[in-house]
Amino acid sequence: MIDLVAIGHVTYDETPSGVRPGGSAYYAAVTARRLGLGVGLLTSLSPDYPLDVFPDGIHVTTVASPRTTRYRLGESRGARTLTLLSRAADLGVEDLPAAWRAVSLAMLCPVAGEVDPALAGAFEDAAVAMLPQGWMRKRGRGGLIGPQPWEDADDLLPQTQATVALNKVRFLGAGPAEATFELLALVGLSMIYFSAGVWRFQKMHLKAA
Repeated sequence: MIDLVAIGHVTYDETPSGVRPGGSAYYAAVTARRLGLGVGLLTSLSPDYPLDVFPDGIHVTTVASPRTTRYRLGESRGARTLTLLSRAADLGVEDLPAAWRAVSLAMLCPVAGEVDPALAGAFEDAAVAMLPQGWMRKRGRGGLIGPQPWEDADDLLPQTQATVALNKVRFLGAGPAEATFELLALVGLSMIYFSAGVWRFQKMHLKAA
């Protein structure tokens, strides 16, 4: 049984301590599995990507690509730099397995603008979380990543659980009982996001120390 679907590219991350798997969808999926959830992961990668990095209980659906998204993490003048070296295929509504549309939790996790924003509305009744960093990046000269505005924010944010719960309470006069599902979903998704962040920090920094 799948409880949560994570959507986004898994990556190769080149770091000073070596190459490792990465991507927000990867961290969200693994963390949710460690918390006991059944997980579906929709991603795109090359045939040589090591699928054994995913624990048992994560069901991976892939969109074929000749390459995997690959980032290089570096430093310039004391500031962290991020360079996009290669990019896998886009992920659209048509790539989402029909059986996954009925899950209760979904996380959109773009890292390179690959997730179609329409996927936010592809689920029947899921609590949806978005990690929008991949919609707020632009690739510059040599693949160097810089910031850009999140163009779809006004359309997408109303579909997230925090906004839905706020609208119910503030504008529809609902009490906490009427917004229980949204609030519980928000807490659960926040726990997954926070846990994934802690795990990623430990993996990226503490082991390298």
